[in-house]
Amino acid sequence: MNHAAGSTDFDSQGNLYLATGDNTNPFQSAGFSPHDERDGRRVFDAQRTAANSRDLRGKILRIHPKDDGTYDIPPGGNLFPEGSDQGLPEIYTMGDRNPFRIAIDTAKDWLYWGEVGPDAGDAAEALATRGPRGYDEFNQAKAPGFFGWPYCIANNVPYVHVDFGTLAPIGGGAFNCAAPVNSSPNNTGTQQLPPAQPAWIAYSYGVSPYPAIGRNGGRSALIADIYRWKPGGSVNKLPRYYDGSVLLMEYVRGLLAEVRTDDAGAIQSVDPFLTSFQWQNMIQARISPNGVLHIAQYGGGTGSNVLTGGTSTVYRINYVPGNAAP
Repeated sequence: MNHAAGSTDFDSQGNLYLATGDNTNPFQSAGFSPHDERDGRRVFDAQRTAANSRDLRGKILRIHPKDDGTYDIPPGGNLFPEGSDQGLPEIYTMGDRNPFRIAIDTAKDWLYWGEVGPDAGDAAEALATRGPRGYDEFNQAKAPGFFGWPYCIANNVPYVHVDFGTLAPIGGGAFNCAAPVNSSPNNTGTQQLPPAQPAWIAYSYGVSPYPAIGRNGGRSALIADIYRWKPGGSVNKLPRYYDGSVLLMEYVRGLLAEVRTDDAGAIQSVDPFLTSFQWQNMIQARISPNGVLHIAQYGGGTGSNVLTGGTSTVYRINYVPGNAAP
């Protein structure tokens, strides 16, 4: 199994969001777009899942659970209308590769997630023949949408549609991010897809547009949580200063970042967060109902930040008022 994702969260209306990975083998695509359309190569074609409007993989789903164990499609609209033959009504976002961690800003019911991207390096000659280098993304969805994979990445940079037997371009070459078409023989959904949405934040192995996300190194984007201050709660809750902040995690780089936005969700600043801690493979973070931040570190796996001895840990981060350094 490849890219299972596996994150959930609720919005203020009790709607459940579920992230699913594209379940596509990425290891025979040289780190570029896996859209192998040859016979017998279905598991190497993300068009059959992430870009398929009648498949639940490579998506973030939005449903309303009921007490009897069933669910409804929430009012207000997912990407495809209920009863339509265009796509499955559970789909909120599609075109996702590996939306491994998601979080909802319950004050606005906006969705945020970290999109773990492909592995292509900086080989300039590949841009014309295969497409861009690998990027990870932090994404924001204020409404349903298509987020590009496997046709486009980052700020809607297109991949090249190639024949995987010869690597020769097919048709017009680069995919059209403004009007993507899924013509794969493995597609069971609509061919004409919604316009691809650009990433909220995108970064690659090289220089990041935001130093707080790290200047270089590996990549594994995970959303942490969104903080909404309210009266009461714990004496150790995050201070009101962070009200509305979107907290980002980087699993490989071992850092946290804090994003400030305006009322429309546009980024105003991206700053380091809790830099006095030495994080190693943060895998999950949540702010409790009483305002206290909890962070889990993964004890296994690979990479430069794997915990020595393989001990998994959950931290409760207590804010202590009036305890600022002199």
